[in-house]
Amino acid sequence: MAALRQGTPIWCLKCSEEGKRHPIKPSVVFFNESLPQEFREMATVEALSKVDLLLIVGTTLKVGPFNSIPLKVKPTVPQVLINNQVE
Repeated sequence: MAALRQGTPIWCLKCSEEGKRHPIKPSVVFFNESLPQEFREMATVEALSKVDLLLIVGTTLKVGPFNSIPLKVKPTVPQVLINNQVE
């Protein structure tokens, strides 16, 4: 916990490969990081046309390309946005 308070990265001791260290970080995408390939595969208009309920959790939808997802589902699809920001 001291490392977190000081802002020092914590390195994974199990996932080293050929002397490369990997920081332990949450399973989220930070600003300026690329979205995973899986996102591009799942966020197609064809895939989203099959959605019958859209749950959006933990985002304000202010940053693209994620903010375009609600526009790609059918207008009749219920959409639920859950985040901890009050506007």
